[in-house]
Amino acid sequence: MFDNWRDVSCLGLTVSACEDPPVECDVCGLAMWRWPVPSTAWEEEIWSCLWCYAATQVGGEWFEISRPPYLPMEMRWERAVADGLAAGASHAFGIFDKTLCGIQELGMSPSDHWWLPERENACGACREAAGVIDDRWPQAMRGEDARVSVARRL
Repeated sequence: MFDNWRDVSCLGLTVSACEDPPVECDVCGLAMWRWPVPSTAWEEEIWSCLWCYAATQVGGEWFEISRPPYLPMEMRWERAVADGLAAGASHAFGIFDKTLCGIQELGMSPSDHWWLPERENACGACREAAGVIDDRWPQAMRGEDARVSVARRL
């Protein structure tokens, strides 16, 4: 379906992302990048903005466009899990298999638990990045109904 994949290492990432066709972020207006995920029966795609970290999911069983709403820092990030992460620090899982502070480990994934920036063991660089990302969301886009999700009606 999309054949225009390119290496986005210049953006600090060591993965490929699709830029064709470009999808505009409904939060900040910049281009979003499609996650390189395996095809599913429902042709689901996940797009993320590298600036404000807004996510959009397209497709699925009912062909939905799902745009999760703004969440404050303490409710927005999952804790990163990987064998190579130091045991004493808690890192926030960002996008494209990296922590918010830029650590990338093979097999990194988000855990089932929130990353809590107020905890003593929370990575300071992740906390700082989360604050910067949070500031990039305009106040008008922070309401519960600010991002519109759509489902195909049968």
